[in-house]
Amino acid sequence: MAGLALLLSGAARAELTQLHRVDLSTHAKQEASSLNTEAATALMRQDYGKALALATRASQADPSDPWSHYTRAQALANLQRVDDALGEFNAALERYLPEDTWGQSVALYGRALALDQAGRCKDAQAAYDKYVQFVQPLDPQAAQVASLQSERCPLPASELGRQPVRGSEPPERQPAVGTEPTDNGPRQTPEP
Repeated sequence: MAGLALLLSGAARAELTQLHRVDLSTHAKQEASSLNTEAATALMRQDYGKALALATRASQADPSDPWSHYTRAQALANLQRVDDALGEFNAALERYLPEDTWGQSVALYGRALALDQAGRCKDAQAAYDKYVQFVQPLDPQAAQVASLQSERCPLPASELGRQPVRGSEPPERQPAVGTEPTDNGPRQTPEP
């Protein structure tokens, strides 16, 4: 599930614009920002335990910061703690500013993808639908990509950039023992 934190195709974020505003007005916000940057780096290195620990410290330093909750969600999802991840995606969604449509979109997409990866297709499809409804007016191409992904639940591990847990996917999608899935290209990560 390494690709979960990194999987937002160019199409999925083409028209959504990230806010380039970081509130460093207090020591707590500065500490949270620094810790969350380290956590995001750990995610990119696929060190999910470290990412979780750092993001947890960041969210404790500044509980109002949505990105520390988002990073916690990504780490938890990559550790296959999907229900915990969903709670953190929701916590992030509650904290994004209304004008931060990009932040909201990556949390909605992350939630759908985590459910998809877990093979919880009915829930994933509902989550993809929420993502599609949210991004359709902002980025119709991203909405179309998500609609297609929803129809293919669960996504093959090769598209997620990680090795599946044996038995977590239908037999026809399980790789042969000892094989590695191929990655369909570099993934992009949202910058916290």
